Amino acid sequence: MCANYTLSKFNILKQFKVKINYNKVPKILEVLWNHPPPGWIKINSDEVAHSSHGHASGGAIFRNNSGDMLDCFASYFDIPDSLYAKMLAAIMTIEISHYKGCSNIWLECDSSLVGDIFKGGAMIPWKLLCNCAHCRHLIRLMNFRISHIFREGNICVVKLASFGVVSREYSSWNSIPEFLMAHFHRNKISLPKFRFKNL
Repeated sequence: MCANYTLSKFNILKQFKVKINYNKVPKILEVLWNHPPPGWIKINSDEVAHSSHGHASGGAIFRNNSGDMLDCFASYFDIPDSLYAKMLAAIMTIEISHYKGCSNIWLECDSSLVGDIFKGGAMIPWKLLCNCAHCRHLIRLMNFRISHIFREGNICVVKLASFGVVSREYSSWNSIPEFLMAHFHRNKISLPKFRFKNL
């Protein structure tokens, strides 16, 4: 039995000579959004999926090496599948980057599986085979890297994707939306978020 935080329950357990297992202190991880190198555009993408309601949305934010926002979007997908939505959001970012003529792209998301798919280490969802084939062709025309970030460092995009679920349409901005301001500026000046991990 794990120890409870109230003194009265602790005394009762002691009286009955119950062996107490003390909870370990969680490990605290500092999560930082890192600026891209000069000449690169960093794109964070993510999704929000409410599978019980059949709604999902994806979003992305494009930033330069100063941390300034170049563009962002939220797109409603009308699907219940989280991985499908994550992949679709990532694919959209690469297609938009190509359309805008970007050559140095750093894609970051909070799904290591999406990263594995793009690196060829995991299977592509069959519904997205054609989209991914086209996306890989575009990637070959760019300097491209992909990385993982914990969700705590990806809050801007979570907010964008949540907006997409509520609005149920495609929206894009070339200036920072009001609902992103606080999180965006935390990222820009490298203020950390914290993740608590049980040992």
